[in-house]
Amino acid sequence: MPPPPQDDLTARLAAAMQAHQAGRPGEALRGYAGVLADPAAAAWPGRADALHLSGLARAQQGDPAAAVGLLRQALAVQPAFPAAWANLAELLEGLGRAPEAIAAWREAVAHRPGDPAMLRRLGDLLRANGQAAEAVPVYRQVLGKAPADAEAWLNLGLALLASGRAEGAITAMLRARELAPTLAGALAGLGAALAARGNWVAAVPALQGALAERPSDTASGVLLGRALLALGRVPAAIVTLRGMLALRPGLPSAQAVLGRALLRQGRAAAALAGLRPVLSREPAAAEAHMVAGHALRALGRPAEAATRYAEAAALDPALTEARHGAALARLTLGDYAGGWPEFVWRLHDDPAPPLESRLRQPVWSGEADLAGKRILLHAERTLEDSVQFVRYVPMVAALGAEVILRVQPPLHALLAAAPELAGNPAITLLLPGAALPPFDLRCALADLPRAFATTLPTVPARLPYLAPPPVLLARWREVLPPDAAGSRRIGIAWSNSLPESEAGMPPTRMPAAALGRLLDALAVLPVRLHALGPPIGPFGTDAVEAAVLDRFPALLDLRAAAADAANLAAALCCLDLVIAVDGPVLHLAGALGRPVWAMLPAAADWRWLAVRRDSPWYPTARLFRQRRQPDGRDDWAGVVAAVAAALEAL
Repeated sequence: MPPPPQDDLTARLAAAMQAHQAGRPGEALRGYAGVLADPAAAAWPGRADALHLSGLARAQQGDPAAAVGLLRQALAVQPAFPAAWANLAELLEGLGRAPEAIAAWREAVAHRPGDPAMLRRLGDLLRANGQAAEAVPVYRQVLGKAPADAEAWLNLGLALLASGRAEGAITAMLRARELAPTLAGALAGLGAALAARGNWVAAVPALQGALAERPSDTASGVLLGRALLALGRVPAAIVTLRGMLALRPGLPSAQAVLGRALLRQGRAAAALAGLRPVLSREPAAAEAHMVAGHALRALGRPAEAATRYAEAAALDPALTEARHGAALARLTLGDYAGGWPEFVWRLHDDPAPPLESRLRQPVWSGEADLAGKRILLHAERTLEDSVQFVRYVPMVAALGAEVILRVQPPLHALLAAAPELAGNPAITLLLPGAALPPFDLRCALADLPRAFATTLPTVPARLPYLAPPPVLLARWREVLPPDAAGSRRIGIAWSNSLPESEAGMPPTRMPAAALGRLLDALAVLPVRLHALGPPIGPFGTDAVEAAVLDRFPALLDLRAAAADAANLAAALCCLDLVIAVDGPVLHLAGALGRPVWAMLPAAADWRWLAVRRDSPWYPTARLFRQRRQPDGRDDWAGVVAAVAAALEAL
């Protein structure tokens, strides 16, 4: 008597499976097809298995598309089939159909809850496809089943890092290292998480360890270069980045960070030369475009820089540093209408934005009526911004607003004595450390030009708009009386003492050799020389600079006595001329309406525009610009000679 139909189908399926397991997928596929073609298979409980196995055989024969179709048929017959969902997910993943694969893995997990292997595959696929935040709870489920799974801790850390949760990532990476000290990738992940938190000191040894484990890990190598650069270890950063480029010539990220390092050394031409071939091969490298913009701006080519910044921002809209750079380039060109709106991106580019920028009150940008409103006007990072833009404060008060003004502590005593501020009942200057009173609107001082739609012809340039306290001025007139022989009293500021200026540009500091040449030139003239410094410390005189100063005992050092803005302002008002590099001394002299000569790099800060010898912001200023040398370095000798010649002509 023949076996019942379903028993026969089961036997035939078993025979096909034996062929499949023996490595004969073609024979197995014919057996599966025969089983499925039998009319009795329509209602047979093993139909889903036969379709599933047929799909696997098709995949082994190199036909994944047909395999996907067969697996979907199997799942239509039996939806609660986790193995089939998992195999379908793997096939879809291999075909590059990530969204469908993710959906299939979710089904597999739903039908086999808590399966660590399936959960891990789902988390990995989510993370690989930009859905790191969704991967985090998946990895946590894995760890709920296997809390000592070091790889799961590592994957959780990577997902947290990719979703912007660096603190949690650090904790997860440390746990992974604790469970498996030699786990591949854990040191690299830890270093990346520490770098994301800005903990560069701790990131460096972690990334160095990652490179020791895997010297070809260029991602860790480039990040190590960034960390070293952030710590000011520029030569070490350059060595590291050149090593990465030796492994992968033309790697855009390595070349971009190397360009940053070269800019820190004042080698803009070398930075641009290295970036050009990279951009020819990799035109979508956003950071490389941006750093090329920095280099072009440093070379005094702001129009070309603006084009590079625009390309970088178009490629990566999240690259706020490029938007900031574009603003600086446009402002340098005098395109204030195009520059002010983009200048707000400086806050996104600031590693330590002011507390006021995170307040909830609305930002005033010029549109809202201020009559009867209380507005907070606040400083940001640099004294230069505060000195330059505090001129707008009475203009805001004139719109009917009650103004609350908060500035950096070194400026407080000076601004408290400014007639246009202290004598205006609508303006309240907060004491350093004082709590903020209630207010309706807020605006950074540096955003006031945008609020007033300032253009070159409308720059408010009535001078002076600052004045020292009368008691200090009287005291300094005794210290710096006019010379009976008629010698000019000249103050010199050769350093701004700031660590780094905007958008990757190096700080302004006259080299010791150039300072020596300037003092040599001035020493033969009928002048009295005085050393000036910004109203912040320390002044940072190095051994070479100190040796230069020792050659000029007649130079009266006022830097310590005039170490706050009020005393510095009083001293400036007692001098006949101030000669300064770009920095707080230069801005303060300009705001006081004092004669001031600016010794500027070839690519000066945006405030000084391009080419001009005068300043719409400070009409009493005369600008001496350096010429760019063929190697991209500044020409301090040339600007010193020009200043000396101008003094002789007085």
